[in-house]
Amino acid sequence: MTIFRSPARCMWTIRQWMDWHARTDWDAEDLTDQGTAGQHPAADLLATHAAGTTALTESAAKEIVARYGIEVPSEQVVAGPDQAVAAAESMGFPVVVKVVSPDILHKSEVGGVRVNLRTAEEVRGAVTGMRERLAKDAPGARIEGYSVQQMAGDGPEILLGARFDPVFGPLVLLGSGGTWVEILKDVKVHLTPIDHQAAAEAVAGMTLARVFDGARGEAPYDVDAIADCIVAFSRLVRDLDGHATEVELNPVRITRDRGPVAVDALIVLAEDREDTTGATDGALPAGQEQEGNVQWASV
Repeated sequence: MTIFRSPARCMWTIRQWMDWHARTDWDAEDLTDQGTAGQHPAADLLATHAAGTTALTESAAKEIVARYGIEVPSEQVVAGPDQAVAAAESMGFPVVVKVVSPDILHKSEVGGVRVNLRTAEEVRGAVTGMRERLAKDAPGARIEGYSVQQMAGDGPEILLGARFDPVFGPLVLLGSGGTWVEILKDVKVHLTPIDHQAAAEAVAGMTLARVFDGARGEAPYDVDAIADCIVAFSRLVRDLDGHATEVELNPVRITRDRGPVAVDALIVLAEDREDTTGATDGALPAGQEQEGNVQWASV
């Protein structure tokens, strides 16, 4: 038996439960239209990259993300400084250099990210400096190379994350991204699947909504493109249910020329990938309206 502290909480829970069933029915119809259920755009990539590891490299994660139509920066994975310089010169400055390792999930904490590199000397120095620091701060990490990436351009940043709840299933976390995550604290949880209308409403409810509409006389951003990105991420999260315990795109840079661009991507795999109920580590309890800085969205 469930006891609610107020009629409002009871009605809110019933509303969420009804919405969840409606969305599940919509998702089943959508899968029927697309083809065979259980197959998804990145199934082959997941099988290839997941062997022998618990976390995909950023490059592998972005390859999967791109299959869902989410824009990612151009990149080349190289072995050392000389190749990094050649890659940067071929794609054009400025560039970003990141270490590629399945053992380093938070690259910036060990000096594994250098941004806004504008010359060959800066790129060469970035790779050389990374090697030296990683040897000290992450001596046991497997280093698969260095990713030279195209700069995504200027714009506000959002966070797209996932939680896998045993009752409500895959959930999408949406909020301000990058360095604004801890400052604005406006991350909200949304039930999946998410259609375009629900995604647009979610964007309108964000703290950054005024920025997207064009703050201080600036041109507005393409809100429809942001909504499309959220819908695509929702499909990705549902496809990874039972295969992953953590999925996060942070930040997703909202640019005027290319729309949303996933600057960084993280996919942590489930130990038992045949468990279709999904992982519950870090999931929010069903019916809980707020936990810390994360809120359930009233949709």
